[in-house]
Amino acid sequence: MASVIRFYDPDVVGVQEALSGMLDDLDAHLPDYDWVGTGRNAGADEHCALFFHTGRIALSQHGTFWLSETPAEPGSRSWGAAYPRIATWARLNGPDDAPSPYVFNTHFDHQSARARRESARFLRARIDTVAGSAPVALVGDLNTTPDTAPYRLLTEPTGDAPPLRDALPNAALPHHGPVATYNGFDGAVHPNGRIDYGFVRGPFAVRRHGTLTARWDSHFPSDHCPVLAELHLHEDA
Repeated sequence: MASVIRFYDPDVVGVQEALSGMLDDLDAHLPDYDWVGTGRNAGADEHCALFFHTGRIALSQHGTFWLSETPAEPGSRSWGAAYPRIATWARLNGPDDAPSPYVFNTHFDHQSARARRESARFLRARIDTVAGSAPVALVGDLNTTPDTAPYRLLTEPTGDAPPLRDALPNAALPHHGPVATYNGFDGAVHPNGRIDYGFVRGPFAVRRHGTLTARWDSHFPSDHCPVLAELHLHEDA
């Protein structure tokens, strides 16, 4: 995984299901990056950490909240979720007077359809609370496909809040790689397994979007294929 990140050299990386030992390994192999986040039980358990390239990006603010009816309570869960679920966010400053977007990283529940639906509804509202009118990028494993209610709740207009735009169909260049993202370490990407996404809101232009399928000795570096998007933020944001 560190090799993938080094080769593609992204400004920001969102990881899910990252345990503290995994984060330590990435720290050791990625000296140009730092990260923020906390475990979903506020301990050494699974993180939705955000890595950022310290040579190009400066951290302004960051935080983690729980996808629950008590979002400030570590370890909280609601709506029938099997595990506590979180979102980690960061406001990142680029060079000079470039706009400062917010990046959110999340992981929806894998068992409860209601939890995924309510998490999408809550996350959309919370993004508005945290980021206001600032540009936003959202990445994550939603454990759901584009034909479901959670996807629609994120991408369809509701009231005065602008919707999020799926980066894949909005890319200027044709999508690279399979559309599906889940491989389950089974040796091939599952044909109907698009469950990992990048979304944008505000004056972002998506130049390219791809699903990365590189393997070493026939093994994927993760049971989900990384999703890569190149985003350009308009200077007048």
